[in-house]
Amino acid sequence: MDSNGFVDSFTKACFMPTSRFNGISPVKTTVHHKSCFPLYDQEFCINLNEQQRTAEDSLILFSVKDKDLFGMSSQYIGECYASFTDLMESEGKQIIMNLSRPEYTDSETLRALEFRQGDKQAKDFIKKLKNKSYS
Repeated sequence: MDSNGFVDSFTKACFMPTSRFNGISPVKTTVHHKSCFPLYDQEFCINLNEQQRTAEDSLILFSVKDKDLFGMSSQYIGECYASFTDLMESEGKQIIMNLSRPEYTDSETLRALEFRQGDKQAKDFIKKLKNKSYS
């Protein structure tokens, strides 16, 4: 967030589960400068095969981020999910989605991941989770 309370936000859309969407790159909206209430009114054309389009448990993860002044990194604001089914049912209509943030809780499982020696993937997961959470 800028010092004046505004954000330069953008949204990144990723397809889930990632194993089903190999080769499909995430898409990003344009940056909405100095706005607290952006409207992401953009369309993207993504080529999906029949199986990808019709799988009932497919989701799109929308991550909203605040673009850094120098473009080096982006601050995480929040995320929301939409199922393919929900998108098909609301085709042509505006969808208002509430953002949420994962909560980092001190659990035995997360502590075990935190203290794994030589496991870069576990360390990266914990770092990403902490960056996304409020705590």
